[in-house]
Amino acid sequence: MGVLWSTNQTITEKSPVLQLLDTGNLVVKESDGNSFLWEFFDNMSDTLLPGMKLGWNLQTHLNRFMRSWKSSDDPSDGDFSFSLDPPESPQLVLRRGSQKQYRWGPFDGNRFSGSNELRANPVFQPMFVYNANEVFYRFEQLDESVLSRFQVTPLGLVQYFTWRIGSSTEWSMMVTLNRDYCDSYGMCGPYGNCYSDDPNCRCLDGFTPTSPQDWRLVDWKGGCTRKYELNCSNRDGFVTYTGLKLPDNSTVWPNFSQSPETCRAECLRTCGCMAYANINVHGNGSRCVVWLGQLVDMRSFPNGGEELYIRMAHAELGTTKGDLNALQQPCGTKKAEKQGQDNNPADRLDSKMHIPHHNPELHTSGKSSVEVFALVLSSMLVTCHQAWKLWNEGHPLELMDTLLEESYMPNEVVRCIHVALLCVQQRAEDRPTMSNVVFMLSNEGAVLPQPKEPGFPTESSAKKAESSSTGQTSNPTANDMTITAVDGR
Repeated sequence: MGVLWSTNQTITEKSPVLQLLDTGNLVVKESDGNSFLWEFFDNMSDTLLPGMKLGWNLQTHLNRFMRSWKSSDDPSDGDFSFSLDPPESPQLVLRRGSQKQYRWGPFDGNRFSGSNELRANPVFQPMFVYNANEVFYRFEQLDESVLSRFQVTPLGLVQYFTWRIGSSTEWSMMVTLNRDYCDSYGMCGPYGNCYSDDPNCRCLDGFTPTSPQDWRLVDWKGGCTRKYELNCSNRDGFVTYTGLKLPDNSTVWPNFSQSPETCRAECLRTCGCMAYANINVHGNGSRCVVWLGQLVDMRSFPNGGEELYIRMAHAELGTTKGDLNALQQPCGTKKAEKQGQDNNPADRLDSKMHIPHHNPELHTSGKSSVEVFALVLSSMLVTCHQAWKLWNEGHPLELMDTLLEESYMPNEVVRCIHVALLCVQQRAEDRPTMSNVVFMLSNEGAVLPQPKEPGFPTESSAKKAESSSTGQTSNPTANDMTITAVDGR
């Protein structure tokens, strides 16, 4: 018989006892005592149960973190880990290997910045502990009729499940922490801000895209740069931003916790200090938290976001408002086709992408990001009606510009078109969520349902509308609002 699983610790006790406690902790202990030789709560796998500690023992340097299974039926280590780090400025980080994929934090006294899902609720009470011995997150069960757990899935999702005792027949997934593409780490690069209700990353006020060409191609990783350089003098100042997920790589200055004014003055005296905030990062009173480098991994978070003071050059003070709702840098603009224009395939492609960027329907269903993504894909060189017609005729590759014939893999293009058409189906409940879109595009083995008729004007829907009218002829109109960005995610 093969060994499916074993601990990474050798036990020399002659008569050890294996016991499953009521808490769910599996322990190995001495036969004549209560001390544990080994316990699951210190060697966790993909699951966090009530009472388990996610974090650090600062005395023994034990780091308790979650690791995904390789698959749903293979408990060996998978690709993803979920941990609380670093201990000095704790935040929750999901990694694939050594690379950050998602991040929430730092802690602000009530929750980890950017994650309302981990706040207190009727089912469980979250707890964050920071002292000289330990730094950890855990949750306690409030409703004794419900079992609950957090899990890191083999696909890298951090999810919360419940089971109602006496009535449930399976685990119910209640919350997914990494809920949309704005949660993806560093989505918009340095000084870029992500908006979940719009596919565009936007530069903060006072900043401009590092590479406008990359931004037009929806490659935002390069982020933004300052319009005016700092000069490390007293003429620099700060602009207040509200409704924000705080950036990565914060540093706590424990000696400066008295007031925001003290924190501001010390940050201004330090040339490398790019921003500061006063938050209850350790759960025991406000501290001066600073960022000593580029500001990365931000997103708009209007309901429960943080306040951040960003350092700006004197030339920007008074003109920069810190308004996260103002579109400072659109993703791109339509390129006019002019006589004598360079025969650049990218230019020709950009000039033909038309999507209804300000169609009110895109802001009522809660899925505007999905619909805009779909429209960008399915409107390359063609209307939605043409895309639907070619799909039904079995010729989806005719959507592609002949200039791109040798630069793509046909199966990948067909899959993108398939997903795009799923996103613009007539009924909102038939359309996939953004997390499902990402999953379908990144997993070739995923089985995709057949798309239904788009919710945008097609020849058949236009005829139906005309035949049902009361004698008045209604000609469908094209929306001339354009965007040049192709969202390939």
